[in-house]
Amino acid sequence: MIKKIFISSLLVVISTSVFASSLQSQISAIAQAENETKAEKQRQHAAQQAKREKAASAERAERERRHREATADKKRDQDYEDELRKLDIEMKKLELEKQAIRVKRENDFIDQELKNQAANTDVIQSKADINRNLSSGGKAWLESEGRSREKQHSGWFK
Repeated sequence: MIKKIFISSLLVVISTSVFASSLQSQISAIAQAENETKAEKQRQHAAQQAKREKAASAERAERERRHREATADKKRDQDYEDELRKLDIEMKKLELEKQAIRVKRENDFIDQELKNQAANTDVIQSKADINRNLSSGGKAWLESEGRSREKQHSGWFK
């Protein structure tokens, strides 16, 4: 009977150690499965986080690109408006120069016209002087002719 007890105890000890070993390996397998599940969840979470960050980064990049395009468009519009203002100013300057030249030419025409009028006045004055001289000469000739006839008719000997 001691043998039986010894064998039974030995079997219990062996089965306990086998059972304990089996239980330990099961716990270990469960822990490993939990760790793998946890690691997979972390990997999925990290992948989702990376995907969200990538999407957010792409959205930021797109927003920045649109902002740069809008800024570039605004700058182009401002540059175009600046060029239009410059052209307008240049056109106004040219118009002022044109008017100044026209005024100068008109002044030249007025001066020329005044010179023509002065020349015409001189011609008229010269003609008047000629007519006066002719009439004075004619008068003097007539007076001298008249005196000479008077002397001729008033003498003693006729």
